[in-house]
Amino acid sequence: FRRMDYLNSFVSEQVSTGAWGTAVLGKIVPLTSDGEQLYYAGGQIEQAVFAGESLYLSGQLSAGSAFRQSEPRYTYLEFLGNSFYRLTPRSWITSRIRQQTAWNWTAFRQLVLDNDAGLRGYEANELTGDNRIVANVEYRIFPDLSLLSFGFSGALFYDAGTVWRQSEKLHRAQVHHAAGLGIRIHNEELFGPYLIIRVDVPYNFDRRKMGQIVLAIGQLFPAFKHPQFQIPKIFGEDIDVQ
Repeated sequence: FRRMDYLNSFVSEQVSTGAWGTAVLGKIVPLTSDGEQLYYAGGQIEQAVFAGESLYLSGQLSAGSAFRQSEPRYTYLEFLGNSFYRLTPRSWITSRIRQQTAWNWTAFRQLVLDNDAGLRGYEANELTGDNRIVANVEYRIFPDLSLLSFGFSGALFYDAGTVWRQSEKLHRAQVHHAAGLGIRIHNEELFGPYLIIRVDVPYNFDRRKMGQIVLAIGQLFPAFKHPQFQIPKIFGEDIDVQ
């Protein structure tokens, strides 16, 4: 563990490093007589390291698929990477990249690219597909500025992402971009993701105009991710809904 200040908030945080992995082998048993009986195999690995005093890197890879004879079902692949680099004691460049593939699911299962997924300035459910890649970079600064029990930080951000169908090729998928600035209002006496009010003003490069102002709770993404054990599950079962 390494204690660090001004990563996600004004409160000191313990940044952990290490690695772990898990494998899942099992059978999906239907709850009704007309359901499918499928075998399932999956796995997940994760590692987080410090490369020197200022650079942090983490990555998590998850993959799994069910099978009915030779036919794959509910196939899912995900890579999640986080990093940050300290420029000054109160300013950082932090980034996240997330790649997901969800193939051979029901039509209800889709990957959405919008504000919640990490592409600010794009409307809910505007872009959907079976594959999604989204990357975010933020320059975060925590000035010595407070009012009552609240602190204020700022961010310059750049988002890029794309979605495409299983039948399409990646090189034909359009990449969408957004950039802008934001303000975060922190409760300095308490700690938690829900004690940060985030206001982002994005510019939508597709429409070449400012998108809707984003008002949300918590940082869009954390600067780091704790390696930790998770209960075995079917990967990709979390549905994107708005």
